[in-house]
Amino acid sequence: MSKTRIDKLNKEIRHLISMIILQKMQDPKTGLVTITHVSVSPDLKNALVYFTCLGDDAKKAQTAQALRKASGYIKKMLSANLRIRFMPDLKFKYDDTAEQQERIDKIFEQINIQENECLPSPSAGEEAGNGKEGLGE
Repeated sequence: MSKTRIDKLNKEIRHLISMIILQKMQDPKTGLVTITHVSVSPDLKNALVYFTCLGDDAKKAQTAQALRKASGYIKKMLSANLRIRFMPDLKFKYDDTAEQQERIDKIFEQINIQENECLPSPSAGEEAGNGKEGLGE
């Protein structure tokens, strides 16, 4: 299957799973779930479904377990809305991209603070002389 076809399928499955969770699932353990990305294998046998949710690690684990338990139901609902030969097996994984980005941002902030502390502050005489040399005045 072509890459563009798989990309379209990824987007369609992401949209449909989001709607199924929002409208059809009644499990309070799922809470507020956002499907961030779907990656279907080229042979259409497997689909990795990335999600995020609010809460601590225990809530994330509880949500992941609830989604795994509901994967058969979600797959059945997908098959009613998609016209493809094979319905992929769904595997849910927590998407920690936002948390990793936050960690990286904090590291960069710490580096900037350390660099600013290490740089000598310019004295008044140096500021007045900067930019004047070599201008031909």
